[in-house]
Amino acid sequence: MFGVVWLVALIVAFAGLLFFHLIAIRRVLKTPHLPSVWRVLVFIPPATPVACFRSGHRVLAAVWSVLLVSYIMLWTRAPQ
Repeated sequence: MFGVVWLVALIVAFAGLLFFHLIAIRRVLKTPHLPSVWRVLVFIPPATPVACFRSGHRVLAAVWSVLLVSYIMLWTRAPQ
């Protein structure tokens, strides 16, 4: 039973991370005052929260980071 709950939590965390990553890409690309180097770097997942933060979307950067940490924590705590 724990394995099923873990799998569902892992899928939900990944879906949330993917969803917020796509939102971050959209919002960063629509920011007019951002240099183009950050618009390119938003497509690289480790640079996404930094590009969001630089474009002024601080809450989105925090949510993306929390979802990434929760996904990594769930992945490393896989049931045996």
